[in-house]
Amino acid sequence: MITAAAISVVFWAYCGSMSLLARTDRPLVQNVLFQMSTAVLYCSLAGGVAWTFIQAGPPLMTVPAFVLVIIFGVLLGYRYLAFLISETFDRVHSAATGIAHMKIEKTYDVAEKAEHDGDVERALGLYREESARDPEDPEPLRRMAELELRRGAVREGLDLLRRALDRVTAAEPRSTLAFRLTDLLEREGRGDEARAILESIERDHAGTRFAAYARERLSLKR
Repeated sequence: MITAAAISVVFWAYCGSMSLLARTDRPLVQNVLFQMSTAVLYCSLAGGVAWTFIQAGPPLMTVPAFVLVIIFGVLLGYRYLAFLISETFDRVHSAATGIAHMKIEKTYDVAEKAEHDGDVERALGLYREESARDPEDPEPLRRMAELELRRGAVREGLDLLRRALDRVTAAEPRSTLAFRLTDLLEREGRGDEARAILESIERDHAGTRFAAYARERLSLKR
């Protein structure tokens, strides 16, 4: 049978070890499921301590000892308990204010600085890295395309714009990018491809002003 002293030591060891773990930056500590599991285990051990002490003798003798064990455990686990409370508060606050669902606009400060300094190769490399990190984001591809076009690499620029267009779904940015691409394609004598892109905008965004813009551009090509 587990003695009160033994379970108290286990409880204290658990509290102390979790506080040490809270000092690290391990991804596991940030995991919600892990945090919930540790909270459940903490409560289970505290309940086990209470039950063991209550069974050990008269309440007037065992309850004060049990309270002291819990207080010492709280002190040992204070860092981790404070971390759990803080994490819970942050999640509740984020959910209540909608911060958790806000889309944060990306910045490309380092790549933009390289562009400003005339270091095109470095800027392209930085945008390429960002594109690899988030393959669904069309913006690095669009920026790379403009850099390639600026230095006269039209074929590479057009290819990048095509890839960027495939990743855009919202009507306004997709139409804007499509119109930019079709203008360039027209200059390169690729009228059929330009027409196909405009027709897709007219079809996919029917009933919007962007479809009307595409239809107007198509009428000029007839």
